[in-house]
Amino acid sequence: MMGFKTGMLFRKSSRDGKNRPIDAKGKESTLKISVYINQVAPPLDWEQYVCEIAADIMKEQSPKRLYAVRQKFYELLVNCIPPQSILKVEHKMRLGSKAIFHLEAFVAKFMSIYKEFLVSTFG
Repeated sequence: MMGFKTGMLFRKSSRDGKNRPIDAKGKESTLKISVYINQVAPPLDWEQYVCEIAADIMKEQSPKRLYAVRQKFYELLVNCIPPQSILKVEHKMRLGSKAIFHLEAFVAKFMSIYKEFLVSTFG
């Protein structure tokens, strides 16, 4: 095994069909991984980016902001983030071929409703 003194490899065990770690000498060993019960994984980069988009939408409802949000959606889509992961409530995206139109239409409709609510509530 070319000088691996503490390296771990995986092989298929013939006894139970499970992957078992083996050390460099071929002996089976165990991996000890500490997992805490209340441990929460940090959000992924694209999930943080979606939260930033949501914050942008809430800050300002204007065509300029809609354009900026559309550019951020493009960035997510170009980086292979599925549109269903970006916006989980828009079922029409599954029917159409251009997800960007559905994402933008949803945001535009939300901005319109939210701005109307703000104006009617706060004047």
